[in-house]
Amino acid sequence: MHRSRFSTGRLAAFVGRSPATIRRYEASGIIPPARRDPISRRRVWTRAQADAIRRKLLPAAAGTACTAKSARTDEGVDAQPERATRTGPHATD
Repeated sequence: MHRSRFSTGRLAAFVGRSPATIRRYEASGIIPPARRDPISRRRVWTRAQADAIRRKLLPAAAGTACTAKSARTDEGVDAQPERATRTGPHATD
């Protein structure tokens, strides 16, 4: 495939999502629909579309510094889950 064209897998890797997520985003209108290759019927995005999708899905690339971990801790959710403790005759101290 020409390097200025993005398949679903290549676009997914470019934006850090799975191919299934890219297809779901396209179906729900979150990202623009891909052009279909006339022979293979595979989805194809242009470089300009891929860049626009990346800016939309990755706010950190546009200058906003927010990660999933910082969002969780900002909401008061501990970043490390509590460990389960054992009780009963086989519990260790």
